[in-house]
Amino acid sequence: MDSERHKQQLRNYLDKHRNTAHSLSLQHGRQTHLKGTFLKGNTTSKREALVKEAAVLNNSSSSLSSASKSKATTKKTSTIPFRLYYRSRATFEDLPQETVLKIFTYLDVQSLMNASCVNKQWSAVASDNLLWQDIYKRYISHSEHNSKPAVQSESPQKLSASYWKNICMTRCCERRNKITFGKLKKLNPYTGLPSQTEAAVRQGRIMYKLCLVDKMNAEHISEASDMYWHQMATCVCWCRLDFLPVQKVHCIRLLASSPLIFGADGSPYHCSLVWEENLHLSRYIKENQVWASDDLINLYWLPGNLLLGTWKADSEIAFLMVGLHYDKLLHRSLLGTALACYKGKKHKPVPDDVDPTYGLHGYQVTLELHNTQQSLWSQQFRNLHGHLEDGVIDRVIFTLVRHDCTTDHTPLYGKIALPWRTELFKGRVKMVAWLDLTVLDERGDVFDVFSSPVCVQKSSIKGPDFEYGEDHQLTIRHSSDRTTMNMQLGQLHDGRMFVRHLELSLALSAVNDWFGTKY
Repeated sequence: MDSERHKQQLRNYLDKHRNTAHSLSLQHGRQTHLKGTFLKGNTTSKREALVKEAAVLNNSSSSLSSASKSKATTKKTSTIPFRLYYRSRATFEDLPQETVLKIFTYLDVQSLMNASCVNKQWSAVASDNLLWQDIYKRYISHSEHNSKPAVQSESPQKLSASYWKNICMTRCCERRNKITFGKLKKLNPYTGLPSQTEAAVRQGRIMYKLCLVDKMNAEHISEASDMYWHQMATCVCWCRLDFLPVQKVHCIRLLASSPLIFGADGSPYHCSLVWEENLHLSRYIKENQVWASDDLINLYWLPGNLLLGTWKADSEIAFLMVGLHYDKLLHRSLLGTALACYKGKKHKPVPDDVDPTYGLHGYQVTLELHNTQQSLWSQQFRNLHGHLEDGVIDRVIFTLVRHDCTTDHTPLYGKIALPWRTELFKGRVKMVAWLDLTVLDERGDVFDVFSSPVCVQKSSIKGPDFEYGEDHQLTIRHSSDRTTMNMQLGQLHDGRMFVRHLELSLALSAVNDWFGTKY
């Protein structure tokens, strides 16, 4: 009985409100119709009739309003459609700024940086001094026992809206640079380069990313798959199954990203442009010959000492490799921006008016031939004296290994081959390796460096060779803006290789700019 009574009461309640809503909607529709008719009417009789009908509607509206508990509400709603009774949902913008600020306190630093890019309101809240002052105290102030306080002399009301955010970002960069660059103080006595570059990169959590840009300027970023460390350079490799198609690649960039805040979950990352080359990749592949190959891939040497591997089946990208020399590697990885590479201080020449051969002697050259996994040959040459040959007016030539002196010849440890791998395949390309070079002047300053892939080719030298077979003479040649290297290899019948001749030449214009001379 109680359930039937409750059902009957519910039906009566719904019928009552349904009839009221229907009457209101009909009333609004008739008022709209009368208004339109009144505007279109031209005779006085029509106007009088419409006025009378409107008066009748007003009387019915007043009767409906008397049946309601709130007259003001009924009079107000009698002139608007029934659908406007339903109030729209509240959005995030309707919340007061204090509530939004409280919500943002639960976000990590990276999420705050992302939120500041949504709109102006979020940008103002995400840059609030209260948020960033707490972040500063959490991650920065505890490590600055003896540093000056970050607060300015002005009162908090006079501080800029993003003062604490700017202070926090600045101190984070200073702390990161202090930790990482502190590893560069100790030099390797053999190479003259920083001896703890690998440790500094790992401690700074620096990651190298390859960015392929299409013609619509959309970036396709890949993180490094492997990094191989050697005594003067590191070899970075990228391999994946979903590289951007060759036809769409119009620019290649190398980025270094590192976290700004050590020990913070969700820390924002700083990106530094290490290298960039505007290159229509498919056109470059068509216009240039295959550099080297094996059964599955073709290799191409790209500008910037980048090695590209493409599949023979469809000419799509299989992998990319690049060599990064240790000289100024951390500076290029941390002090650049996402749009501009790091530019170091220009070298100032130190003049010397006493030495007549100033700038032509006292050089130190260190070379290493290696693949991605092991070193094949390494040698250093000290106190080198260059000479200017007749007929060669733009180069300073240094003979490091004499071909007619067998005591200068040094062996290679292992066969020259470059191993590669992808997510599904792996292989080795014969007669391809990586060459690292470091040239120091007489003061121990770095004059020139490079880390580049090289390919072994048949030598053009003809004539009898009693030490090595005439058919087994090979050569490696590499040229840069400042340095040109020519290496000749001799191969015995059992497969062993020796460096039988090595010549290095420096651009005379580079020597004059470096030492302030006028040769």
